[in-house]
Amino acid sequence: NDGASDSITKKVYIVNRAPRAEVTQPSGTSKATATEFNTLTPTIRWTMTDADNDAQVQYQLQLKNESGTVLRTTPITSTVNKYYTIPSGWLAEGPIYRVAVRVFDGYDWSEYSADKYFYVQLNRPPVPGFSYSPTVVYEGDTITIRHQVSDPDLDTLSVRYMVTAPNGQISYYPSATGNYMLTSSQYNSNAFTLTQVMPGRYTIEQTVSDLKADPVKLVRTIDVGALSIVGQVAHTEQWESHRIAYNASLPANSTKQWLPLQFYSGERFMLLADTTLAPSAASGSTTYARHVTAKLLTTETTVELSYERNLRWSGSMWEERFSSLARGTHTIEFEVHYS
Repeated sequence: NDGASDSITKKVYIVNRAPRAEVTQPSGTSKATATEFNTLTPTIRWTMTDADNDAQVQYQLQLKNESGTVLRTTPITSTVNKYYTIPSGWLAEGPIYRVAVRVFDGYDWSEYSADKYFYVQLNRPPVPGFSYSPTVVYEGDTITIRHQVSDPDLDTLSVRYMVTAPNGQISYYPSATGNYMLTSSQYNSNAFTLTQVMPGRYTIEQTVSDLKADPVKLVRTIDVGALSIVGQVAHTEQWESHRIAYNASLPANSTKQWLPLQFYSGERFMLLADTTLAPSAASGSTTYARHVTAKLLTTETTVELSYERNLRWSGSMWEERFSSLARGTHTIEFEVHYS
């Protein structure tokens, strides 16, 4: 080492990488996806990314109309906060707006962010709705109608119902000129009842208004089932075997066939009946069959049938005086009593 030394000098350039900004609220990227605000002074929010991890020092925001024309530009504002509340008087209800922001990291400004779209809707329409019980309905039942409306603004709602019965008769609830006035605590509450309903289809139209926007309607139908009974009269097994054997002994195509509903005096009548409902309440229904009877009108003999299964009832009828029943047609009347 001879103690010699040397040096070299080079210029080093430190380059700042510009930040980027993105508006996150609103989030709509087009007119079709514009964000809805429910205030004329919404808060705009954004994020900043910076490859050098610099923090935001300043920002500037632009408000534009739907076509992109700048309507307002905020002053350059020194803050690390990444939000801005639009002042009163800048916006109107209805039009589509765009918003963009640029940020400054202390060295360079970013480009303006991509536009995000929004609009202001101060009043939101109510949502109609109602329920009914029981959910399975038969003639003679009482139907309870219950309000199930809602409103995102919790406005007091005006509600009216128009009910068209199967025979075409129209009724209004609470009246043809009146309305239910429901506060938010009454959105889910009892409305009215329909009593002794007839079989067929009921149509219920509900009209709901918040007294600001156009009324909204909901139409639902309720099908009411008919209650019925179908009766049959048959031979005992022994008499039925006699009938079959007799018919088998006749020549083919004989006109002297012993028909199923031809009985001899003194026979026991075997009775069968099918009802609409079982003797216990069906799921969702409050109606059921209480009991079934059969009556021979000639003698006024009445018997009660017993429930078997699958809506089938059975029984039999016999009296000694049946041996003297006159030749001809006799009628057995079946009757069911529903709850």
